[in-house]
Amino acid sequence: MRRLKITHPEVNLDSLRRELKSSQERRRVIRVMTLIRLLEGKRVDETTQFLGVNRTRASSWIKLVNKEGLAGLNDKPGKGAKSRLTKKQRVVLKNDLLRSPKDFCFSSNLWTGKILKEHIRRKFNVNYKLSTMYVLFCELGFTLQRPTRKYLGFKPEKQKEFKRELKKNHHSILLAEDEAALVSIPTITRSWAKKGIQPVVKTQNSKRQRISLFGAVNLLSGKVSFALTERGNIATFLSFLRKLLKKYPQKDIYLILDNVGFHRANKIHKEFLRRVSRLHFLFLPAYSPNFNPQEWVWKQMRREVTHDTFYDDFNDEINLAKQFLNQYILPTNNLLCSIIK
Repeated sequence: MRRLKITHPEVNLDSLRRELKSSQERRRVIRVMTLIRLLEGKRVDETTQFLGVNRTRASSWIKLVNKEGLAGLNDKPGKGAKSRLTKKQRVVLKNDLLRSPKDFCFSSNLWTGKILKEHIRRKFNVNYKLSTMYVLFCELGFTLQRPTRKYLGFKPEKQKEFKRELKKNHHSILLAEDEAALVSIPTITRSWAKKGIQPVVKTQNSKRQRISLFGAVNLLSGKVSFALTERGNIATFLSFLRKLLKKYPQKDIYLILDNVGFHRANKIHKEFLRRVSRLHFLFLPAYSPNFNPQEWVWKQMRREVTHDTFYDDFNDEINLAKQFLNQYILPTNNLLCSIIK
C-alpha cells in the first residue's frame, strides 16, 4: 500500500500546530490533527482509526494540501442536489403560497407539508419526499408562524381615538386593569416530551375551587397592583379602585380597562367617579385586547404558576400567584410607544 506523504513546503508541524490553535470548526480540526499525526511519524491506519476517519478521506486531504498548501484544508462549496423545480416554477410556487390552499381546491385554509407536496405534484408533475417540504418552505422565504386574530367588529377610528387619549395623558399615572381567575384545575399547555409518551398532569375530581383576581400594571414602572377576592363584581371592583387611589395619592390616574358590565355600572360612574375627580377611565376599543398589558402579566403568571402544575392544596397555588405578582415587573422598554404607535 502506497505511503501517504505531505510534500508542500508550507505544510509542516509548526504551521499545522498554529492552525490547530486557531481552528474552531470541528471538521477542520480533524483534518489538521490527521496531518500532524502523519508528520509525527504515526502509521496511517493507526491515525485514521484513532480519529475516526477512513484512509480514502485522509488521502484526499493530503492531495489537497500538497496542491494548495494550508488553503487545501478549507471546505469547498458543494454543488448540492439539483432542484427538481425550475427557477420560473419556484417563482410561481412562491406566489401560490401567498394565497389560500382553498384557491387550489384543497379543503384546508393553511399550508402544510402534505398540501404543498400534493400541490407541486398536481401543478408541476414533480414528486418530492414529504421530509423535504420544510426545507422548500424555508428556501422560498416562509417560516412556521402562529396566525394573529383579526376581529371583524373592531373600528380603527376608535383605536386612533384611544391612542390620542393615551398620548395626551402620558405624564399622568397610566394603569392597565384586568381581571383573571385562579382555579384548582391546572391550565394545560404544550411541552417537550419523549415521542410516544404523552405527559400526564394530575387533576382533582372533586368540586373545583376558584378565586378572582384584580390586577393593574403601571405602564411606566411595570409594577403590578393586585387584589384577590371571591368574585368580581361592583363591590369588589370599587374596593380595588380605592386601593389604587391609596397607592397613588398625588397624580391623576388614567385606568385602561375593558367593557365588562360592572366597569360601566351607574354606582361607579354616577356616584364614585363624581366624588373622585383624579380617577379617569379609558375604555378599550372593542376587540383590542392587545392594548391591555395586564393581560400579558396574566399570561406570564400562567406560565410560571398554573401551567401543567397540580397543587394538592389550593392555598399553595394562591400563595405562589401572590408571590409572583409581588415580584414581577413587566418589561416597559418602549411599552407605551408600542401601544400608541
